[in-house]
Amino acid sequence: MDPSTSLATIACLAAPVVTLGYAVTCAARPFKPCPRCRATGWRAAPLRRVRQCGRCRTTGHVPRRGVKVYNHLRRFSRSLR
Repeated sequence: MDPSTSLATIACLAAPVVTLGYAVTCAARPFKPCPRCRATGWRAAPLRRVRQCGRCRTTGHVPRRGVKVYNHLRRFSRSLR
């Protein structure tokens, strides 16, 4: 077995493991801290001291990308019915 074959085998075996791990993470914790306001719900504004964060709408959390993709696919499949 040459090195390129073993690297390809490892990559093919690791991809489903990583994907399943991310799916479990999305199911267990569908929201992540908001990167814009650093999970406070408020952010600095140029003319005012602070204002509400528009990305998370002052909750401090935003949905993960995997959850967004799942929700989009679920809505799309329901629209086909």
